[in-house]
Amino acid sequence: MRPDHFQPDVEDVVRGIGELVPECLAGKTLLLTGSCGMLGRLTIKALDHLNQTKLKFREVNIIALDAVAAPLEDREALQNTQRVDF
Repeated sequence: MRPDHFQPDVEDVVRGIGELVPECLAGKTLLLTGSCGMLGRLTIKALDHLNQTKLKFREVNIIALDAVAAPLEDREALQNTQRVDF
């Protein structure tokens, strides 16, 4: 598996959004299109980190859609993320 070069950025984003955004998203289900693209993957990673650090018991659920076949390695990494359905 490739190292996750974006993890420090994901952590900075989650740390910088404060408390308002997590409360607005708590317990919601989001439909994310383009989920295998760069922005989609980063969004999923940020929401997953948010779930693990700030929301814990009222997680954001993600329904991820993408019409383009991403490399198998990228799809497997996203499918292993909790609270994401493809």
